Parts: sequence; C-alpha cells; structure tokens
Amino acid sequence: MEPKAKVLVVDDENVVCASLNRVLSEDGYSVDTAHNGYSALQRIEEEPFDIAFVDLRMPGMDGLEVLRRIRKRHPQTQVVIVTGYGTPEAENEATALGVCDFLAKPLSPEVITRVAERAWEKRRAVEVTETAGTPVRVTIHPSLRPQAEPPRPSMAKTLGLVVGGPLLGLAFVIFLPVIGLGMLAWILGRKVTGFLLGTKVD
Repeated sequence: MEPKAKVLVVDDENVVCASLNRVLSEDGYSVDTAHNGYSALQRIEEEPFDIAFVDLRMPGMDGLEVLRRIRKRHPQTQVVIVTGYGTPEAENEATALGVCDFLAKPLSPEVITRVAERAWEKRRAVEVTETAGTPVRVTIHPSLRPQAEPPRPSMAKTLGLVVGGPLLGLAFVIFLPVIGLGMLAWILGRKVTGFLLGTKVD
C-alpha cells in the first residue's frame, strides 16, 4: 500500500526521533529522520517531503531558522514545530513564518497522528491549489473580441470644424440669394432682349 505522505522528523534527541518514527510509521506514513537543522535541509534538497516535524531548540540551527528556510525554498512542505521550551514569542514568530502547528512536548500518539493528518490535509490542499492555478490558454472568437475605438479627429480638425462650420453656413446665407437674383436677372434679360428683337428665347 502506498504511504500517506513522506515525513521528516528533525530532533537532536534520538529518543524523540524514534518515538515519532514509530507512531507515524504505524499510521501509514513514510518517515525519515535528521538530528540537526543542516542535515534536515540537505535531506529536503535531495528529495521532497510533505511534512516535517522540527524541534525548536537544536544545536547549530534552531527550529525557527529551519522553518524559515523550508518555507523559502519548499513552501509546499508543511512544518510542525515541536518543543519542550515553548514561549508565546516563539509561537508568534513561528506563526508569522507560516508554521502548520506548534506543539509542546511530551506528545501522545493521538496528538502526533491528529496533527500529522491535519498537516497532510493542508499539503494536499496546496497541491490542489497549485494544479488549479495552472495557466489555461483560452482562444476568444473574433466576434467576441472588443472592437477598437475609431480614431479620434485631431485638435486642429476639430477646431476647424467648430470655426469653419458657422462661417460656411453664413456664406451660403449671404451669397445664395445674390446668385439666385443674378440668375433670375439673366433669364429675364434674355427674354426681354428676345421680345425686343422678335426672336424666340427658350
């Protein structure tokens, strides 16, 4: 049967590593251990882990620094801080760094399995979110694409229309009657001339 998830237990005490390993393995998890922060980070670089149980106080690199580096390079890994020397300040800092859970020693098997299950659910939720966030190429039919706006007339053309329009209209008002009277006079003049000369004018 496939294991539920891959878990890394990080603690400088062999007894704690062995205890967590036994409980988690019996519950169906694939468990590996590391005894300090440096070896833990090296193991995570070599292969991905779904969950990491990390001790807060360890020589060389404490659990908060391990948490910080895991969150930076492997944000999908759910980190559970375990400590026998917890303080509100340390818990607040761990929460700000994105810890999955902050537990106080000693841990009962029930607490270990319950927290592991909760961390595994969060890990699977991250995987679903990553899959759902995959970009999808969408082709839009040309008839549904927004049409480009028609080009707007330039300021000079607009000004010319505003000023020239009324002037052109005024010119028609003034010169149209004059042209009309001139044509009327020309027609009447031809008819009078034809009458006097006795010729027919069409």
